[in-house]
Amino acid sequence: MSRAVLLRILVCLFLFLLVGCGAVHPPAHTVDPVTVYVADYGVHSAVMLPIGGTHYIEYAFGDWGYCAENRIGLNDALGALLFSNGSAFGRRFIEMKPGQAYPTPRAPLPKVIFPIQVSRKYVEDVEIKLAARYKKYEYTVVHNADNDTDYVRDDHHYSFLHSCNHLTAETLRQMCCQVDGPTIFSSFHLAKTPAEDCEGKSEKEIQNP
Repeated sequence: MSRAVLLRILVCLFLFLLVGCGAVHPPAHTVDPVTVYVADYGVHSAVMLPIGGTHYIEYAFGDWGYCAENRIGLNDALGALLFSNGSAFGRRFIEMKPGQAYPTPRAPLPKVIFPIQVSRKYVEDVEIKLAARYKKYEYTVVHNADNDTDYVRDDHHYSFLHSCNHLTAETLRQMCCQVDGPTIFSSFHLAKTPAEDCEGKSEKEIQNP
């Protein structure tokens, strides 16, 4: 990697640090509300979506070598962020068992997790879209036992400017949440004020507030 490229990356990261991380404003109004959970795993993030009863589904997006093939050395991580040779789209199912404060995956455990109430219709719409994205290349599925996730190939290019944290923000926005600040990091936090009402807005307007 050239010194100029590394310098640009460091400058970008510094600017993102200056303006903080993603603040999630919950919907101002909900119809038939259900609870989703935003999980921060320290490097990546995800949204746990309810799919009935005490069962949740969590989708993931990352580099194929890093996520699906467990190539997780420092050089692998840098390569994934800067020069990914292929993307992975994953999903896993999580059950919220009696006595648990939140749906608890086998591994890894979230470092921070918080609930948000959203309208059931938006959750169902988002899950249909994500399920279709997974289904497209389901024949390429690889199971990673370390994080109990099934990964398939994906059309979306992965990089540090388009990562699992951007998927988290996109998913939340599609459920009428407002996400402020950069989404390059996994450190989302719950804002104290509600989102602007997104009822009646087009999907493009919701994705690009």
